Amino acid sequence: MATNQVASVPKTTWTDVVAAKQSIRNEQVKKHATNSMDSSLITKITDIDNVEALTLLLEKEELSAEEVVRAYITK
Repeated sequence: MATNQVASVPKTTWTDVVAAKQSIRNEQVKKHATNSMDSSLITKITDIDNVEALTLLLEKEELSAEEVVRAYITK
């Protein structure tokens, strides 16, 4: 019942695959990492220490979820 299959050897090592994927990831992050937010807005958002206050600002559309996320990423 033995078959004549030859085990295929990967052409690239796993470390090369990881390095390539990390490079792709880093390039994608660079595209979106530009900080066009005003530093005072970043401070305003990241100084909020009350989830209810933050939720209220989001509900009233005084802040967007994207602004909150970008502020914390930048910080």
